[in-house]
Amino acid sequence: KVIEMSKDTFILHEWEKEKMDELTKLAYEEEGLKRGHEQGFEQGLEQGLEQGIEQGIEQGFIDGLQKRSQEIAKNMLNDNLPFDVISKYTNLSHEELEKIKTKI
Repeated sequence: KVIEMSKDTFILHEWEKEKMDELTKLAYEEEGLKRGHEQGFEQGLEQGLEQGIEQGIEQGFIDGLQKRSQEIAKNMLNDNLPFDVISKYTNLSHEELEKIKTKI
């Protein structure tokens, strides 16, 4: 009877060990997934910021060129130059030049 109880205890111990190994493996996998998600999020955030900065710089440059073209056009309009000439050198449309002219 003692031997049978020992066998049962051994089997129970082995079963508990297997379950603990499974739980440990799941915990490591879960931690790995968590780390993977965190790294992916950080990497995505970093790439998004880089792209946002690049787009912001590009848009700022374009806006600056547009504003400078409008300033030049304003000066040319003040000198009574024809729209065709102003448009040629500023790349502004006749409609844009009309808007600028009404503000002068």
